[in-house]
Amino acid sequence: MNKLNLLLTVCFLSVCTLMSAQKIGYLNSQELLLEMPDIKAANSDLEGYQKQLMSKGEGMVQTFDVNYKKYVDEVNAGTLSKIQMQQREG
Repeated sequence: MNKLNLLLTVCFLSVCTLMSAQKIGYLNSQELLLEMPDIKAANSDLEGYQKQLMSKGEGMVQTFDVNYKKYVDEVNAGTLSKIQMQQREG
């Protein structure tokens, strides 16, 4: 009976260790994200927001260019005093 218990214990432990073997898997997260339907909507929202910011930035650059040219013309014409030039530059 002792030999049978020992044999059953050894078999049980070996089966338990085989069943609890670690399994390793790999996941391509970029492919997973591309398959999600919400990602497409989020990408289109981001593209729209990017276009909005780009147009706002271009408008700011154009405004700056206009104001800078106006300032340079006033300086070249001599209509601004040194104090006025310092105030606009600061």
